[in-house]
Amino acid sequence: MLQGLRERGKLSEKVRHVNFYEHMAKHPLKPQAKLAAAKFAPEHTDFRVESSISYLDSDATVFSESSWAGPERSADRKTYFRRDGSAFLTDTKFRSQDVERRLLEVLDAAGRVTARFTSAGRCIATGSRRWWTTTRRWWWSTASSRPSS
Repeated sequence: MLQGLRERGKLSEKVRHVNFYEHMAKHPLKPQAKLAAAKFAPEHTDFRVESSISYLDSDATVFSESSWAGPERSADRKTYFRRDGSAFLTDTKFRSQDVERRLLEVLDAAGRVTARFTSAGRCIATGSRRWWTTTRRWWWSTASSRPSS
């Protein structure tokens, strides 16, 4: 897709594309100072893998899996994996008390929950701040080696 945009002149070669999920796999979020207990959890946890997607450069390394649990698929989960096969994020959607719920959990390499969110927006905002801080540090560290314009 990116190459197609570049070939049509819609995207400059200078633009770097960052896949948020791949970045999060390589640069984990700092653990939340106070990890709150999950207020809601799916009733059924017998998740069955339905499909998986591999990293683009490797058919053998799973990047994400979609799974479901319970009768009538009452819970859906997307699990994202690092290249070493350890999960770094689970995104679970389910009904609880007749309300659609969402639970995103960030995991360290040992599988421990280090951060918990009830919306993708909060998870992405936290990850984006981390990405921006990392990128800004890199940019400033290279500023002295860039030619002046």
